[in-house]
Amino acid sequence: MIQMENVTYSYEKGYGIKNVNFTIDDSEFTFLIGPTGSGKTTIMKLIYMAMFPQSGVVTTGKFRSDKIKKRKIPFLRRKIGM
Repeated sequence: MIQMENVTYSYEKGYGIKNVNFTIDDSEFTFLIGPTGSGKTTIMKLIYMAMFPQSGVVTTGKFRSDKIKKRKIPFLRRKIGM
């Protein structure tokens, strides 16, 4: 399962995403579509924890962005197909 709860991430020039909420259950296929600058890449990087939200929590499988240790991130990335 992938879940975002009230996730916000902003850049110097403005918001990447603001207060995003969604859940993707195991075995579901989901597509992110939108215009350039709409936050698609930001969401993907938050899911595989290449960066962390400034507020809110991202859960990918059993790993939570607010609790994961950096040494566990490679294990997370091996478990998901992106």
